[in-house]
Amino acid sequence: MSGAQNWSVKGIDPKVREAAREAAARQGMSLGEYLNQALASG
Repeated sequence: MSGAQNWSVKGIDPKVREAAREAAARQGMSLGEYLNQALASG
């Protein structure tokens, strides 16, 4: 896989987006790290 790429996901409820950011922060992770972990373990 090549280097990091920017992307966006449309249609995410702002409240859900903020909840994900807060959950990531509580675990000391970036939002990307948090989503990678959450989706990989899904």
